[in-house]
Amino acid sequence: MLGGITSAFVTPALARETRTALDLNDPKSNLHALLKILGSTNPKEVVVSFGTGRVYACMDGEPPVPLFGTHSISTARSMRRDDGTFVARQHIVGFRTEFGTETIIDRGINPVTGEAVDLPITDYGISDTEYGFDGTFAIRRDGTRVKTNKSAPRPWSIENGIVALNDDSILAEPGPIHPKVDVVTRYASLADIIDPQTNSAASWFNFSAVDPFRPWLKMPVLGFQLWHVAGRKVEGVTDLPEFIARFAAKRFPDLTDLPAF
Repeated sequence: MLGGITSAFVTPALARETRTALDLNDPKSNLHALLKILGSTNPKEVVVSFGTGRVYACMDGEPPVPLFGTHSISTARSMRRDDGTFVARQHIVGFRTEFGTETIIDRGINPVTGEAVDLPITDYGISDTEYGFDGTFAIRRDGTRVKTNKSAPRPWSIENGIVALNDDSILAEPGPIHPKVDVVTRYASLADIIDPQTNSAASWFNFSAVDPFRPWLKMPVLGFQLWHVAGRKVEGVTDLPEFIARFAAKRFPDLTDLPAF
């Protein structure tokens, strides 16, 4: 069921059959599975996902300090090429809440400094990412390509009817939020992946990341942010958790209006 995180035991015979039907060591099959996990094989379909988690401040010799809750919404459409590679067009936005609550905030007290700071809404805008056999590339607005992930196939496993793909990325170029390491595992129903009639697989993910303190935190010491986030696909914006759906309706009512390829 789309939106539910379920796992079903399968018989050894079915396990052998499905493993044979899906060779994720094959780069083309691996990318096809990733396409159905991230988006849809139907380029006209816009897929909605969300993530929710927490962020901590990590400094030398100190225990992690809770900073704030973090939440994101992603809309995406994908276009598969004849060679098996694909492009994902996404619009990702994010916002903050009081740590451990659903209370949305745009200003709060930095617990490290005691100083009030603005907590800006994140809006990455509409962007394209190219998933190829030679790696994953973010497409900048000027048309240049920045490699963010290694070549296919991604590391994978299949257990109890669930496909898991490792989708880590490393951005090492200079910048206020770089270097950045994202550790991501994406999961999906094996039945959805191998079913040719299913365009978009029921999927969910776990995400951890480390990156430098955001400048707006006004941290007086060196350190990094530690992110822990989980999320999943939903049927549409109205199926998001209520507080996230309210945020989307108020601040980004046109979030699903992604340009066609």
